[in-house]
This record gives sequence, C-alpha cells and structure tokens, in this order.
Amino acid sequence: MEKKYVGSNVDLHLLVENLMTFFKDLGFATRKEETDKAYKIVATPGHGHDIRESVRVYTLGKPDNFSIKFVAGARSSAMVKWGSLTTLFGGGILLLRGLKSQDALEKLEKDFWMFVNEELDRLAGSAKAFRN
Repeated sequence: MEKKYVGSNVDLHLLVENLMTFFKDLGFATRKEETDKAYKIVATPGHGHDIRESVRVYTLGKPDNFSIKFVAGARSSAMVKWGSLTTLFGGGILLLRGLKSQDALEKLEKDFWMFVNEELDRLAGSAKAFRN
C-alpha cells in the first residue's frame, strides 16, 4: 500500500529513523538505504515471527510532499498457492505457514500505518526551512 502526504513539512530523515525503531522494537533486523530523494528500509523478521519474508518501506519525496510505500506479501502468497497445489503430497505445511504469514503481515501493516499517522502528527513542521 502507498500513501501520499502533502503539506506536513516533516523531517524525513527523522521519520525514517523512527520507522526503523518501530520495526526493531518488534524484533526485526533493519537496514536503511538512502539516496538524494528516497529512503528504503528493509526489515527482516527474526525467528520468533510468523512472517516469512522481508518487509520493504519506501519513503520518497520532499518534506512537504512525500509518499510512503509498504511492500510485502509476495512470498506468503506464493507459499499459499504452492501449498494448496501440493497438499496431497505433503504441501499442507506450506499452506499453513503462508496463511499465518499473511495474517501476521496484515496485522503488521495495520499497526505500521497507525504508527505512521502518530509520527506524522508528532513531527509536523519538524523540517528545517525547505528550499526547492
């Protein structure tokens, strides 16, 4: 899912650091890649999670006009697909793991967007004077 935010003048570097903390607090290993106009966070779940894939979060734009994109679910969907196709041959475990992963991802994404909204309210106007 992707959401756009206009006019909030948020310090994107600080926002991204807080998003990384969100994932770290949930037991994910995180890494950040940064370019002039974008940030990418890759959050990899630890062994105690039902989630079976990494989550990627992209933050693109300027402090007063940016978007945040949450990307995950391809591997879980594939596990469900292949698990259901191979159930007769013992693929039921793939199906079960895929379904658990999808459920956990849905909850994570819901919690993520709630956290983003809280952080945007808290950080509104935090960017230094912005120049084009």
